[in-house]
Order: sequence, then C-alpha cells, then structure tokens
Amino acid sequence: MTKITICSNQVPILVQENREIAEASGQSAFSFDAKTVKKVVAQPSLTTIMGPCIHVGYSLSIPDVLSKAVTCVRSAGWQVKVIPENFHDAPTSTRSPKVQKVDREYEYLCMDWERDSTPLEVRDSNHTVVAYINVLGDDEGAEPWIKVKCVSQQAVKFMQDNLKEWFLLVNVSHVETNVEFHIQDYQLTATTGGDNLRTYFKLIPAGSENVAAVALCAYQSEATGFAGPTVEHIETAKEYQHQGLGIALLERIVAFYRLMFTKIVSSSKDVRLHATAVSSSDTFEWFQERGFRDDDGLGEELSISLNEVTAAAEAPYIIRQCMGLRKNGTRCSTTSEDSSTEADPLCYGASKFCLTCQQDRQA
Repeated sequence: MTKITICSNQVPILVQENREIAEASGQSAFSFDAKTVKKVVAQPSLTTIMGPCIHVGYSLSIPDVLSKAVTCVRSAGWQVKVIPENFHDAPTSTRSPKVQKVDREYEYLCMDWERDSTPLEVRDSNHTVVAYINVLGDDEGAEPWIKVKCVSQQAVKFMQDNLKEWFLLVNVSHVETNVEFHIQDYQLTATTGGDNLRTYFKLIPAGSENVAAVALCAYQSEATGFAGPTVEHIETAKEYQHQGLGIALLERIVAFYRLMFTKIVSSSKDVRLHATAVSSSDTFEWFQERGFRDDDGLGEELSISLNEVTAAAEAPYIIRQCMGLRKNGTRCSTTSEDSSTEADPLCYGASKFCLTCQQDRQA
C-alpha cells in the first residue's frame, strides 16, 4: 500500500505504511496523537445509547431532539437540568411560570452553545445523576441523533423504554472487545470509551507485543457534522506493510459498525461510515476502491452505507481513472465509465490501470 494521508479538523487521518515500530524505545509507532488514544479507556459501567428520530420523513432540529428527550424523561418521573446556573437571561414572557420555564429552556437549547461540553444532566427519583443527554450532528443538512451516556444498566433500560417512541436507539458499550479478523495469526481488539466517545481498533500479531495496525473512529464527522461512525485515522506500521492488513482492517471496521447499527440500518434510515476531509488523491482512490462514495464531488468527503444492498448499488457508479502515464507524460484518460473492454479492470476496482497500461507496465 502506498502512503496515504487524510487531514481532519482535529485528528490527522492516515492510511499509511511507512512508520517503523518503536515500542521498545518508548516512541510511538504511529503518527497520530497518542494522548487521544490514551483517553479512549474502557469503562464497563458506562453505555452510550444513540440514534435518529424513528419517524420517517419527520426531521427534528437539534433543539427539538433535546426537547423531545427532556419531555420523555420528565414524563416518566426523572429530572433533567436544562439551563445551567450561570445562565441568567431573564424571561420576557407574560405567560404562566410553567410555560415560561418551557419557553426559556427551548430558547436556551436554540442557542449556539458548545453542547459537547454541556450535556443535559439527568437525575433519578433519588436525585442521583444517572445520565447525560446530548446530540450528534451539528450541520443544517445533517439529521441530528440523540446521544445519552448512561452510568448504569438501570439508566440504560429507563432511557430506552422512555425514548423508544421517538428514537431508533442502539447501545454503544464502553468496553474492550475482541473482533474477528480473518487473517490468521493476528488479533484485533476494539476499545470504546472516553468523554468524546471514540473506538480504538488495535491489530497485533499473535504472541507479540508489537502493534501492526491501528484505527480510530468517532461517532460524528467533524468535517460535515453528520452523525454516524467516522474513520478519523487508520494506519499500518512499516514492517507489516504489503500484507493487506490495512484493507482487512477497514473491512472489519465496516462489519463492526454494520453489526452495531443493525437496528437502525434495518429500518429505512441510512447509516453511513464516513471518511472526511480527504487531502490527497491517493487517499481518495484507496477509499473508493473499498466501495466508499464521493459525497461532495470534490474527493474530500467520502462514505459507505452500512446497508449492504445500498452499498452494493452505489459501488458500480464509482468513477475510476486509469493511473497509467502515456508516452508524452500525460495521465491516461481511460475511466471506468468507458464502454470498451479497455476499461474492464477499472470497473470494479480490480486494477488501477486499463488493459493497455497494464501491458505497458509488464513489458
């Protein structure tokens, strides 16, 4: 695999196989910020539930999502603190105090607050903090999801029971799990956790302490604002290159999230695995060859549907241009859209070269 680099707003996204293992010397074998990974710590007592509005064609705004969740929780007898103590905007309504409170809360939720740092605190009947309500999705064109971090299984059940009328919910447990990996003699683990929820995938050879490949995934695209799993970083260490580990790791990530979001995917909602802020043509082509769709027409935002039927239907429409060079030094103009047999190797990602360029390279 060639060096491939993606840059996101916060974490560099890489598909790269040019870094040496340096665990013994205490240096990181990989290029991303090690501090980010250290924050992804399994906490088995915690579970985050998340999902979109259940009603087809019914699009809720971020304030609406939060308000619906607050109303559902309060109706069941638990408390939700919406307005923080340091918010002193005085009510101007002449309506009843109860209605004024609802109006002020909605007004507060409509404000452009950094909600990632100010989730809504939920307390049970004993006044114990048991959950934190937030949203995923921050763009006008993105459908927001509800996101609730629960501190106990009792809280998980309560929130699921009382939010299921409005939201399709899946559980994201803050645990470390073993993930099936089809290449023998390798073990893949997925650790989920952290205040800014992420899942850290780590691939190690059997019987070794070396790390062969890693990936870091968030649950919202920072670049587009869309809710859903997002590859922020994927990288293979130098000594494990040219074995197909990066491709196999990405395939397992797709399978991992297809299983996690089965409940939503099986409905009419399309959940996508994103790869955003792609900064090189090599990276763009690498993801395209794995079935990712060009979402913005610029080769910067890509995604693949977690619905296998939808993903398969989208894949044939990926346009690939031959990577070969003509004798005059210009790039070959043959693409996968061409109807001639010349383009056959390009059509389904079998090769990066058309038949003529393949023959020229072998000559």
